[in-house]
Amino acid sequence: MLCMRSCVSRTSTRRYFYPLISDFPMYRGLPSAQPANLPVAAKASAQVLCLPIYPALAEADVRRVISLIAES
Repeated sequence: MLCMRSCVSRTSTRRYFYPLISDFPMYRGLPSAQPANLPVAAKASAQVLCLPIYPALAEADVRRVISLIAES
């Protein structure tokens, strides 16, 4: 939901732990790379967003990001 709101408000966000390395073709076939073996990583990949953060980020933009999070 937050990701969708950020798109509408033109706030740059992205999934932080996506894709998981275990999803890459060279690892996908390994037994240890199966989603059932990586429940915490799969959950983090689905839920964690990278929010805008950089030195020139204006205070108004920080407040807009906070507002988006608070509304979710």
